[in-house]
Amino acid sequence: MGSASVGSAAVGGTAVGSAAVGGTAVGSAAASDTAYRGRSDGWDDYLDYLDELEETPISEVLADSGEYYSPSTQFGAGSAGRPERKLALLIVGGLVLLLAILGYCGAPKLSPSDLGLSQPARSTLVTAKPTKAAGSSGATTPGATSSPAAGGEATLTPVAVIGGAGFEPQNGGQVANKTAARAYDGDLTTMWQSNKWYATEKFGGLNIPGTGLILDLGQSTPVRQVTLTLPVPQDITVYVANAATTEGATAIGSKVAASGAVVFDAPTPLEGDLVIVYVTKLGPDNAGHFRALVSEVQVLR
Repeated sequence: MGSASVGSAAVGGTAVGSAAVGGTAVGSAAASDTAYRGRSDGWDDYLDYLDELEETPISEVLADSGEYYSPSTQFGAGSAGRPERKLALLIVGGLVLLLAILGYCGAPKLSPSDLGLSQPARSTLVTAKPTKAAGSSGATTPGATSSPAAGGEATLTPVAVIGGAGFEPQNGGQVANKTAARAYDGDLTTMWQSNKWYATEKFGGLNIPGTGLILDLGQSTPVRQVTLTLPVPQDITVYVANAATTEGATAIGSKVAASGAVVFDAPTPLEGDLVIVYVTKLGPDNAGHFRALVSEVQVLR
């Protein structure tokens, strides 16, 4: 009978454990049941004990057995931290999914300036382009100074002509001529012409080698170029000299049947204070004769 009561007590102890929260209460109820059997073996007393046990708070029952503990003390936050961990995992998973979508679709590239970061400025090496000297294409700049330029070119400067006269070797060289100033007045509608006219372009068959025009530069000058404007075709040679003669003078160049704007370039600057324009084959004038005719002369240094 006593053993059957013990089995029933075991069942009753299990019931108490079922009423308790958690599996630890089963062990605690069994311990309390063992303590009671030491006190009384009566069935009624045991029922009274169960009644008292139901009215006793579970914390006091567990404290008496020495097995009470606080989950929060034993495991930190305990089960209370599970919702926060789940939320954190959801956030991390969402970010990973968002980055995967952006990587697939092609996210816009961000520069350091878009992120509020500064980046060092690139230094750019700027090289100057070589410039061509003014006047190298044939144009002249009044008042410019002569200076070497890239490629051996130089700036050409006009030289002022201070006087002019006729040139007739058969008559001693320099002769007076009233139209000489028209050759350097800057007006292409006027022209210089020789003092005499001839019946043919070769001086009417006379023993005359040529005739021409002398231009006075006022001082010794390094002449680099002479440009003539000729109204009709003529054979011409241009000299740089220091006296009114072609003897000892330096020829810049010669042209045959030249007309219009004719340029004579000196290979090197030629020093002299006179320029001689020497015509060896005359051109037709408007009167049916032949003369030496020059509309304009420009001397450049």
